[in-house]
Amino acid sequence: MQPYLLIADDAMSLTARIKSYFTARGYRVHSVADGLECIESMQLELPDVVLLDCELLWGGCDGILSWMQEELVRSRIPVIMMSELSCHEKHHPSVAYQIRRPFDVETLFQAVHSVIAGTRQSLSNGSVFKGQEAIAMVD
Repeated sequence: MQPYLLIADDAMSLTARIKSYFTARGYRVHSVADGLECIESMQLELPDVVLLDCELLWGGCDGILSWMQEELVRSRIPVIMMSELSCHEKHHPSVAYQIRRPFDVETLFQAVHSVIAGTRQSLSNGSVFKGQEAIAMVD
């Protein structure tokens, strides 16, 4: 079965690049541009991983994370936060990683793959954080 990835981000060029990369590697990918669409999408089908923009419009990442915690099955979906700056939501229990923009899509792929595989390994490229701890940093 193909892993299902939900991207919640309004940066259309980035979303298209991520979608193309993951689709070519056997993932099913759906993208939404705001918090309301994110909730609607998860009500129809739960993803294996959510890529969530910290500055997401209409509900914001904090609203999405709170909504996910209201139901046990949603609370178990891992989230990878994407932002230009550090998010205070990185301490949320659903957040597996935070990846800082700009990032290499291969770094994001490694993070998603490790979350789906059930591991949280060190990643080789990009600025990726787990909680407060920097896992890998590149200029």
